[in-house]
Amino acid sequence: MAAENIFGPDVGSLKGKTVRQTPDAVRLSNFPIPESIFERYKDVIIAADIMYLGRMAFLVTISRNLRFGTTEMIRNQKNETIIKAIRNVVNIYEGRGFKVSHFLMDGQFNSLKDEISGLGINLNTVARQEHVPEVERYIRTLKERVRSHYNTMPFTPMPPRMIIELVHYCNFWLNCFPNEDGVSRSLSPRLIVTGNHINYVKHCKLEFGEYVQTHEEHNNTMDPRTIGAIALRPTGNAQGSYLFFSLNSGRVITRNKWTALPMPDDVIDRVKAMASLGVDTTHEYEDDEGPMLQEPIDAGEELLRTIEAVEDDTINPRQGPVFEIMREEPRLGEPDGEDIEDIDMLEDDALNDIEEQEDNNEVIDEAGDIEILAENDQNIEQPAELNLDDEMEIRYGPRNSNYDLRPRRPRDYSHLHATMDHTCMTQYRPKLCI
Repeated sequence: MAAENIFGPDVGSLKGKTVRQTPDAVRLSNFPIPESIFERYKDVIIAADIMYLGRMAFLVTISRNLRFGTTEMIRNQKNETIIKAIRNVVNIYEGRGFKVSHFLMDGQFNSLKDEISGLGINLNTVARQEHVPEVERYIRTLKERVRSHYNTMPFTPMPPRMIIELVHYCNFWLNCFPNEDGVSRSLSPRLIVTGNHINYVKHCKLEFGEYVQTHEEHNNTMDPRTIGAIALRPTGNAQGSYLFFSLNSGRVITRNKWTALPMPDDVIDRVKAMASLGVDTTHEYEDDEGPMLQEPIDAGEELLRTIEAVEDDTINPRQGPVFEIMREEPRLGEPDGEDIEDIDMLEDDALNDIEEQEDNNEVIDEAGDIEILAENDQNIEQPAELNLDDEMEIRYGPRNSNYDLRPRRPRDYSHLHATMDHTCMTQYRPKLCI
């Protein structure tokens, strides 16, 4: 039990033995807005500005008096992109019966005046070198929270999608607590604007960046029943579901069942590798259609895929240069040391026969001059070709039919013993020799 508390449950058992659990019944409760708050603060004034976090831009808004903040990542700063984000903010307030009357923004948003007026909202922009103090202070608070969490994570850098969700995570919990400058000392801005309660048991199970194994749908195949993921933030629904960053696909998934585990080193390396690969920002959620984040390839898989590409005459552009594969031809069994000595002896005999044949063709006269007899090549006796199998059978006998082996050669102890005039001389004791 102590080992499981330290290292967590066995991952293999989770992937192979996890069973489906019956979900709890959903109990919905919509908190009504107090009449005193609704009548006094029905018309909402919103301050908005763009927050930059590295190369990413977020449209940040906060309502005056209600102190409810929103964050939305924008891919560009075109008018249609910002107007779409503003519509999403307005829909949140109108869903609870509030009426957005004014937007307070910087002078850079003057081009949006006609579009915002079409929504029935007045746009008030500040002069040059001026800013909207409410949203500027809220942006500073958000950046401090994000920076504090980011620098306590075991994996840096993080994938862009995790940084985006970290901003939403900080904004979520800032809305869950009553604001000192808000309309109530006991009601949080999120409860007033959305009507959803926060349950400690359901919404405070995981912190941002925890490693878990999420429970997946399964069947009779050998697919794993859990996958590794990093906890991001609660969705805020009544069931207590969470958003996770999948370590397999690089997308954000929503799950209600999971098993928390200690953070191993390979997960940290995996997150860093995914951060280096980057994420396609057009397909970041589980239901989005499009290619998922590609898995990092280690050296073994890279070489294997390179071999397959060479064999199929196809090259993957992700693999880079293709290495030339040397194909090794099959070889016969190599002879042992004794067979090599016999072959060398046969070659020496053949060379001696050739030298004798050449000596017979040389005639030395009385003056010592050498005359080479010109003989036709047909009359010269050529050495016979050697047949290794025949020579081996002559020396060692035929092969055994059962194991295809030759008889064992008798052992020679001549290097240990010497015989002189019927006297045996040996290095061993006489008793051992008798």
